[in-house]
Amino acid sequence: LATMPMLTSLHVTVQNAAWEPFARELEQCSQLKELTLRAKLFDARAVAAALPRLLHLQTLCLSSCYLDDEDMQALEASLQLLPLRELDLASNWLSEESGECLERLLDAQPHLQVLSVKDNMLGDEGVQAVARAVCRHTALRILDLCSGSGCIGIACAYAFPQAEIDLAELDFGALEVAKSNILRHRCHPQVRAYESDLFAGLPADAQ
Repeated sequence: LATMPMLTSLHVTVQNAAWEPFARELEQCSQLKELTLRAKLFDARAVAAALPRLLHLQTLCLSSCYLDDEDMQALEASLQLLPLRELDLASNWLSEESGECLERLLDAQPHLQVLSVKDNMLGDEGVQAVARAVCRHTALRILDLCSGSGCIGIACAYAFPQAEIDLAELDFGALEVAKSNILRHRCHPQVRAYESDLFAGLPADAQ
């Protein structure tokens, strides 16, 4: 990595004993915009030491890294320093103890557009903590794929009145019901419905 200082995208699986030398090499990649890490034994402290050097990092994927609450606390301060637009923490071991950490992180990241915490164990209190921050987040945009009648997206409009919400549905009949529900709940133009097979029919700014 030290020989590639202009690298902008990196996807790597790190072996258990290699975190500290890898983190030292990672610090040299100051132009990185996208970083994906995979590991069974994640060394959060080593990664946290390297992250502040990545001043251009916009996308960080740490899904399926077996992160726990202690790891999240170790990473928090470094994550707050980055210009992140997308953070993927899906499929880890985060519990409700990480809820307040994620709340602080969202408050510190006004330009964050995508946060994935699916397949964790945040519990009610953790989800509520994240939801509080989401309600304050000015860059929030919600996409409801395979939206059916649009009930989830419309419910989000009530919960997050500042959010922009897009519904995507391929079935014509369901899409018509969704459009009718948008009008019934007076959610237009906050909520918009598109005939789309997953992402295929969405405008670029909704993908």
